[in-house]
Amino acid sequence: MLEKIYGSDLIDLVVDSLNMSDVFKKKTIVLGKNDVERSRRLSEIETKISNPKRYFDVDYQLCEDALEAAILARMLEKSRDEVEGKFDRALRLCKKMNNRRQLVRLHYQRAWTYINWYDDHLEFISQYKSFKDLLIEESNIAEIELYFNLINLMRGIPASEEINVEAEIGGFLEILAKYENNELAPCSSLIAKCYSLLVKLITAFSSREDPKQYIIRLSENLESSVYFLDFPFESFRKIIDVLGKFFTNNGDFDILIDTVASLLEKRTSELAAGEVFLSRGFQKLKSSLFKDSIVYFGKAIFKLSKKESQDKLYFSLVGLSNAYRAFGLMWASNNCLIAATSMSIKSWYERGTMSEQFNDCIEQFAMNELIIGRVPAFLNWHELFCVTSKYRDINSQNNSRLELMDAFFSVRILNTSEENVNCISLLPDLLASQDLVLSQDASLFWLGYEEEIIENYRGLNIEKKR
Repeated sequence: MLEKIYGSDLIDLVVDSLNMSDVFKKKTIVLGKNDVERSRRLSEIETKISNPKRYFDVDYQLCEDALEAAILARMLEKSRDEVEGKFDRALRLCKKMNNRRQLVRLHYQRAWTYINWYDDHLEFISQYKSFKDLLIEESNIAEIELYFNLINLMRGIPASEEINVEAEIGGFLEILAKYENNELAPCSSLIAKCYSLLVKLITAFSSREDPKQYIIRLSENLESSVYFLDFPFESFRKIIDVLGKFFTNNGDFDILIDTVASLLEKRTSELAAGEVFLSRGFQKLKSSLFKDSIVYFGKAIFKLSKKESQDKLYFSLVGLSNAYRAFGLMWASNNCLIAATSMSIKSWYERGTMSEQFNDCIEQFAMNELIIGRVPAFLNWHELFCVTSKYRDINSQNNSRLELMDAFFSVRILNTSEENVNCISLLPDLLASQDLVLSQDASLFWLGYEEEIIENYRGLNIEKKR
């Protein structure tokens, strides 16, 4: 019953029928720009399909429109019954048309829907088998790419009696081997080799084997792709970018990334190559490989230093600043922040608007000064952050960031050595003027004004304990 209620989007009806509070009703969904466009397109297609004079009885375009309507309904997160109904309609029309390639795409999209939208493994396997049965020896390489996607999705399915994942992967590699040996279609052969190496690379990672040979061969095959216009280089770039998260500390994979960036620079532009280096830099940073991340952020800055890529350049500078800070090079970190701040403040001078990026730079400066231990510089940056936050209509996020600065500063004060306690005698009033409550209490504690701290919290019914 619950599955029917949620699957058919009947929550509001149940709430009204049981005379429950409106609190339990489904909240109003505000559609974004993309969903508005999808909704408009879905309505347009449904109007066409319902018009009996628009199509022939057996019509290729009718099948295409029915399939697109099902995909749009899925993207709009319509109820499962509605989405499945549209796919059933598309299947009925495609069977009447008897176009194998349409049926291949339909079963692929349906399998994709079941695994990614509904986490229904049994239905996914069922659609996968239907998809696989439609493949023939003359299938083009585009259909093999769909096959590759489903094979990768299958890796995440728990072991069951319904399907043997290892056997399916082995069967897929055998199919790829036929394309690899086809000398009459060199581009398709190269694509099949790359897919085969990716499958073996993922398998090696899963079984904790050395993936070195697959990475090196993949790099060599990608270098050969420059001679083929039809090679789907962008698809492979995206796959390699995702895999990079799992091979952050692998020198061979770094060489592969450099190869991808070099080829992308020739195929597209320096900016595209810079984005590859930027992504790799953040992968290294998240894995605490700070030295390597500095190298890749530096490469990204070199490629992205253009007016049309200011946002990407800003993130490269901030990433480099974080890497330097983690490496203990605080002044180098500040140097990068100066460049990033200079870029982020341009909007103020050019248009009179203050960007969130400028606020972030100020916060990073304040944190760096705390680590260095320069109290006057920290207070200056903190005061500026308070001003810019109010200018940007301060919200709970900015409040929490201010509280975090206050907490960090209070820890630094409490860790001050006794011989330097006299240096903070002027701090309480100064800290109070900037609403640094925790830091003010920490300085009062060091100066011996415990009673005054307790008095400030007396209204909160906090008892004094010795």
